[in-house]
Amino acid sequence: MKTTISDCFVKVEEPIYNYKSPDHKPPFDTDYCEIDVTELEDEVIRLTVGKGGQNFNKLTENNKIAWIFHNKETNKIEIWGNKNKFSKVKEQINNYIDWSKKLVNNRIN
Repeated sequence: MKTTISDCFVKVEEPIYNYKSPDHKPPFDTDYCEIDVTELEDEVIRLTVGKGGQNFNKLTENNKIAWIFHNKETNKIEIWGNKNKFSKVKEQINNYIDWSKKLVNNRIN
């Protein structure tokens, strides 16, 4: 029997998260990373997170990861999910941070 390359791929099922569940909270049985935001102004962080967390909620659900959260006690953005998605998610968060910095600077000037 001849095998083609497409026959060799294994489909890995992504976990399905119920973001609306009251039980959907860390810690999760998945990978974890964080972004240190101690150098950022509070207003930049608030704009980055979005009203009611809407920006982080959108990133979480669009990337199908478990959780993105700004921990005010440690001043870190916590990311729970598949580590293969961390680079993309961090880039998207940094885009929000850059946009927020520009908006705050424009307000000042």
